[in-house]
Amino acid sequence: MKNLSFYLIICTLFYYCKKNNKSETFQTSIKEDTISAPAGYHPKEESCKKAMKGFTRRYSVLLSDFYSPEKSLVFNTKDSVMIAKPFYTQVDAYGDCFPEEAYGSLLLVYNHSSHKTNGYKNALYDDEPNTFQEILLESKGFVISAERGNSSKIYAKVKVVYKGSDLYVDNIQLESWGMKQYKKKYAFKNLKLKNYSVKMIDSLQVVNDK
Repeated sequence: MKNLSFYLIICTLFYYCKKNNKSETFQTSIKEDTISAPAGYHPKEESCKKAMKGFTRRYSVLLSDFYSPEKSLVFNTKDSVMIAKPFYTQVDAYGDCFPEEAYGSLLLVYNHSSHKTNGYKNALYDDEPNTFQEILLESKGFVISAERGNSSKIYAKVKVVYKGSDLYVDNIQLESWGMKQYKKKYAFKNLKLKNYSVKMIDSLQVVNDK
């Protein structure tokens, strides 16, 4: 059984590491990197269309007003990171703007040396009532902290560090307060942040709960 669980973990990580987590960008006519609203989001209410119309400069990109950025945090001396959530999750007045398909939050990371901003679309859970996420700072990187569930909780900490000019997931820590309680830590050597997905946490939880 242990061998089977180990095999499932390896298959899970291999599958999600091949997925690209990087947000799509396009070049505008003035040659600026732009992160647009999800192509599939088409609100019917005029108030929703008005709320998300336009772009705001965040770091070195133009970010669609579909996203509502939280406070920017500085790590690694001069680099910065922030979470940007869909606008309708931030204000009660936009309750009619919720789509049938959930759109997740973005993780935005600015590299001071290259003056480039990357948006990661699969690094965070969707903004749901039973989910709390935040960025915790470390001297050479940051941690994506997530807490999910009500009576049966799962805590996850994803440590992100620089290796050269690229961001990598150094390790994932899981702690379960559910029917089966445990603490696990998974270390990685070559898992780039652009290939990481929160679905890895879900799959690791399934394996450990068996």
